Amino acid sequence: MVLVGSSDSGGFLGKCSGVLIHPRLVITAGHCVCARRPPTAHDTAARGKAGATSGPAREGRPIQRVAVLQGVELTGIIDTKSACVEDAEVFTASYASTPARAPQERKPLPYHGKVQVHPGLELIFGRRSGAEQVMWSNADLAAILLDQPISLQMPRIALADAEVQVGDLITLVGFGPGTLTPTYGFRHFGDNKVNRLIPLETGSAVFRAEEQQLSDGSAASHAQPGDSGGACIKKGDKNVLVGITTVGAEKPAGGHMSVFTSIYSHRSWLRQMLQKADES
Repeated sequence: MVLVGSSDSGGFLGKCSGVLIHPRLVITAGHCVCARRPPTAHDTAARGKAGATSGPAREGRPIQRVAVLQGVELTGIIDTKSACVEDAEVFTASYASTPARAPQERKPLPYHGKVQVHPGLELIFGRRSGAEQVMWSNADLAAILLDQPISLQMPRIALADAEVQVGDLITLVGFGPGTLTPTYGFRHFGDNKVNRLIPLETGSAVFRAEEQQLSDGSAASHAQPGDSGGACIKKGDKNVLVGITTVGAEKPAGGHMSVFTSIYSHRSWLRQMLQKADES
């Protein structure tokens, strides 16, 4: 797993997590490398009109964008029209062995790469009432093609060959400030269970893990600030990537949730990025 920093001529812009899926290819969240922009009159009109939906969402039925945005006050958008960085700094984090209970000895190594954002990236922020939240998240992915391959021996991460299902156990990995490691840049991880799979009309999909108690009696883990772009892997198979962290947030009705972009629904684009890495 890796740390991702986006930058431009003005300096360092942001910190996120990421996952290495090839010695020269890192995957992170698209919103980590693109700036939020204000909505335009065109964006407001594109929400659609009342009654233009195809009906309420049903189990397994793709969610319609117009239905999600109906009655929403748009407050911000991140998409391919946003200002996106062209370059990013990636820091691998290898950990040396330490005595029991001693702090992990981290040895970060920097790498530079070119950014390619998923062409379908679209995060829409808004509110119906109360606090602002992410109302729509589509293809929140970006690839970073490194100038040089990672020199460390790291396990290869495979892309999921099937979609996650409700009830699947997952492991979240990130580098954001957590309760045990309150400083950005130290790896932390924990388990949760998929509560909902949400297919979108675009062909993208997101899945959600909520606040709950796991079968072993432990409390579920959640994404922290700075974990965006981090890996969500299949519990029990640490080398199968099933999702990329989009956001950790509070549910409108209360309680915490973590939202992930499905890897399986974007495998075609990811394979294209892997081919670029092979050919570079």
